[in-house]
Amino acid sequence: MRRHELLPEPPETRVPLIISWPDRFKAGVNADGLVELTDLAPTLCDIAGIDPGWTHGQSLLPILTGNADPDHHHDYVRCEFYDVLDMNVNTGRPSPPPSYGTMYRTDRHKFCVYHGNPYGEIYDLRVDPDKHDNLWEDAGSQSLKSDLLKASFDDSITIHDPGSTRIGRF
Repeated sequence: MRRHELLPEPPETRVPLIISWPDRFKAGVNADGLVELTDLAPTLCDIAGIDPGWTHGQSLLPILTGNADPDHHHDYVRCEFYDVLDMNVNTGRPSPPPSYGTMYRTDRHKFCVYHGNPYGEIYDLRVDPDKHDNLWEDAGSQSLKSDLLKASFDDSITIHDPGSTRIGRF
């Protein structure tokens, strides 16, 4: 499984976003930074002057008004997929049990874990933007795999609402 991507680029990771508000937003901004759909709510709240409360999304307003770098918004994005692998699709053979996948993407790497399965995907998007060379089993990429796995795992905890503030010892 070294020479191909198991799944096509998930559509939720490449959603075009067009926002226009003449005289308020800078015209002609073409942003290539990593954004998430969760950034829309804080953006709308920011425009309306409303505190969005706790959210892991970040307002796009600084980019829209020309006050921030349009090519950097998040250091990474993370997506979870349910029932993602069907290796036997269109073969007539029984499909494996449903699987769960997590994609962690930075500006440099795309990292996919298929939970409960021994395989995954790592691509260096600067060297291999079309994702033909899967580095998952590459001996020289095992440290990178470990680093990306830890970063994705760390994010799986910090992405959730932390709940009430602790006011005393447990």
